[in-house]
Amino acid sequence: MIEKERKFLPIESMSNETVLSYKNSSKLIKQAYLLLGNNGQQLRVRLFNNKAYICYKYQINSNSKEEFEYEIPYNDGIKLYNSSNLKLEKYRYSDDGNGEFKIDIDFYKNGLMIIELEYVCSDEKLDKYIKLMPYTIGKEVTGLSEYSNITLAKELSKW
Repeated sequence: MIEKERKFLPIESMSNETVLSYKNSSKLIKQAYLLLGNNGQQLRVRLFNNKAYICYKYQINSNSKEEFEYEIPYNDGIKLYNSSNLKLEKYRYSDDGNGEFKIDIDFYKNGLMIIELEYVCSDEKLDKYIKLMPYTIGKEVTGLSEYSNITLAKELSKW
């Protein structure tokens, strides 16, 4: 399945109350990278809501990836997670949007917050939605490596 996604930072004026309301209704996601390759290839395992998923992704262009994700037995997921040295934990608030896009707000332990929009509509239509959203979307960081989950996993593992 092709995943189209764009990432944004929140605007600086987002209130602490708004941030806390999203964070307090978020859920913990643990993921570990098992293999990394060229062109954004990755094999990862994700633990979420007492379920485990294995996922292979590779980059198509700056905001699209081919993704294959399957649920696996939870105990297998834990073993794979524990076998990796490259792990990431984040809290995620999700909103299914309007059917043409989904909003995920990720909170990392270093204080970073990233708003991800996964979408099936055109980029132009998404741009129109972004202008109308109640979410306070700031600078776009799609394609910037310092905001990728792999880079964040490497940096946050030092904490």
